[in-house]
Amino acid sequence: MVTDLGEANPSQVPLRAAQPLARIAARSIDFGVWFGLQILAAFGAGVAVVDLTSTENSGGSVSTTDPIYIAVGVVAVVGITLYETVLVSIGGATVGKRVAGIRVVTHDGQLPDLWVAGKRIAPFTVLALIGLLAPATANWTNGTILVLAVTSFLLVFIDRRTVWDRLASTVVVEVAQR
Repeated sequence: MVTDLGEANPSQVPLRAAQPLARIAARSIDFGVWFGLQILAAFGAGVAVVDLTSTENSGGSVSTTDPIYIAVGVVAVVGITLYETVLVSIGGATVGKRVAGIRVVTHDGQLPDLWVAGKRIAPFTVLALIGLLAPATANWTNGTILVLAVTSFLLVFIDRRTVWDRLASTVVVEVAQR
């Protein structure tokens, strides 16, 4: 199990892999931010939020093949990808990770660059865009995203590294308290 990653810099304390509950808390906060981005994208596109559980929507129904549905979905996926990639490459953490006191680093303790940060979110981005742009594949892509998410959740408890960490050769560590 990865718990002590050695010293990244002699002036710093050794890096310790983040606790699973801290990672879950961080991702939960990020889901809230992502949901907010999706709502902003929908309102920005002029789409009314409808009750999708009702069979009679006063605003009409939205099909997954409607151009506005696809456009809002693409904007939301791109927004989530930029949020994750840019924040992790600039400071090693999303809003959720900052609140939880954790950050992403490479195996040598450095902040990931834009490319490495992008590799962490790339599977989600690619699968989500395929599902949006080719609605016939939506069940397959959504199922694959779910399997990757559940696998990552379990791996956090086994060795504290998710599928995303493995793809990008990164690890999420506790931020040293000074």
